[in-house]
Amino acid sequence: MRNLGDLKYVGYFLFLLLLLSACAMEPPTPTPTSTPEPTATLTTSWDTPPEDGREAFRRANDCKEAGDFECALDYYNQAIELGFEPVALIYYGRAETYKELGQVEAAIADCEMVLSLPDVIVTHSSATRMLEELRDMTAEGTPGVTEGARAASQAAVREGRDCLMMQDYLCAIDKFNAAIELDSTNPDAYYNRAIIQLMLQNYANALADCTEALTLDPTHTDAYFARSYLFVLTGDYSGALDDLDKLIELEPENALAYTNRANVYLEGWAKYDEAIADGMKAIALDPTYADAHYNLGNAYRGKGESEQAIQSYSQAVSLDPTNVDAYINRGLTYGDVGKYEEAVADFDLALRLNPQDGV
Repeated sequence: MRNLGDLKYVGYFLFLLLLLSACAMEPPTPTPTSTPEPTATLTTSWDTPPEDGREAFRRANDCKEAGDFECALDYYNQAIELGFEPVALIYYGRAETYKELGQVEAAIADCEMVLSLPDVIVTHSSATRMLEELRDMTAEGTPGVTEGARAASQAAVREGRDCLMMQDYLCAIDKFNAAIELDSTNPDAYYNRAIIQLMLQNYANALADCTEALTLDPTHTDAYFARSYLFVLTGDYSGALDDLDKLIELEPENALAYTNRANVYLEGWAKYDEAIADGMKAIALDPTYADAHYNLGNAYRGKGESEQAIQSYSQAVSLDPTNVDAYINRGLTYGDVGKYEEAVADFDLALRLNPQDGV
């Protein structure tokens, strides 16, 4: 689809791993006995950084065993940075750590990440069991959200959006996570966090956050847009179609929704008649919507109706003279009907607009 830019608050996001300071533990003082019993102690303070991901993972587990959970988080994050494999073990261990710290949403996100990765040493079954427990904990805690927490959560979402506008991605991530911490029932917080996960290509996490937003608010149209796009990226055209059907039910005058559904019909099943019908509906709602004309041209060309396709592409470039794809596809369609001079002219225009685009 060419419509990712229409999703609200989308940008190019830097990946953040929160490195938490390791908590040093005082070594035990031996008692002066004649025959001391050997005791195994776990070290949670080291003088040198870990040499590799395996060492960081081992240290994280030692910290977790010792109950030093902040230290464990630090080393699990370092293990991810250092490329320890299998990474599913890191996410599972970190989920256990988040659970111990009472950070239920973060633990849920890590469990869902485990389930999106190949199963390693029954990580899937363990993560599934933990996920059920965590969701029960979330459901039990929901009624306790105060009005003050809700207001603070919404304020954090607004602040996160402001951070995005300023391209301060560290700030944005912190604000959306804070919004969820304040109110785990805030659908806007999950939606905005899903957009960050989408840009990081963490599709499983993004889908989980969109689904959570829609569970909390089944009328959240932005989340339907985002999830339908994610479904297309992951090849689930049926899921995308279901979401766009629901979106159109909620907003029957939304031209973008019809255009996106036309794309799903084209990409998923080559259903040209359905795509044409949606394209015509989008244009009826907004005759100046250049992308709707362009996508309608694609549907006509796929169906073999070249003259109608040329007319649609021509309308698209008249509304948006910078639409390189419309010039290219119109050129290809001119070639289909033997109008080679017109085809060459369109390809020349496309190359002038984008010299890097090989036609």
